[in-house]
Amino acid sequence: MILNSRYLIRTRAARMLAFAALCGASQLLNACGPAGQKSAGHEMVFEDTIPCADCPGIIMQVSFDTADHTYKRTMTYLEATEDGKDATFTTSGSYIIEKGYKENKNALLYVLQAPPSGGEQVFLAAGDSAITALDGNREIIQSGLNFTLRKKE
Repeated sequence: MILNSRYLIRTRAARMLAFAALCGASQLLNACGPAGQKSAGHEMVFEDTIPCADCPGIIMQVSFDTADHTYKRTMTYLEATEDGKDATFTTSGSYIIEKGYKENKNALLYVLQAPPSGGEQVFLAAGDSAITALDGNREIIQSGLNFTLRKKE
């Protein structure tokens, strides 16, 4: 069977329409790139050093993939080993965004769902520039220490 170029164009257009339906029309240009690859601009990264009970600090970095609602959390415990080297641990999974925190109905909470142990870690967003870790009861940690991660550009 010989295919002419008009047939190929119509077939490609039909494939693109089907692809648009699968990806969601609003996400076609933003999230779905060639061959199903994600386009740039769908990652938010927050990082800072938070307190550690028995080391100089923990460099915590949380990357959110806003296209598929997954995260990667890397925690580097400074000088944590017996020989003074850093120890790094990485977890990943999915996250959800909840709207509303206490009296602020517009506040956003990023809820990291942590497999395999279950549970969650919750961050309160401070606009687009920072997130603050909440305690296990979703309360702001009452301490003079830093539990806020700043957005990396």
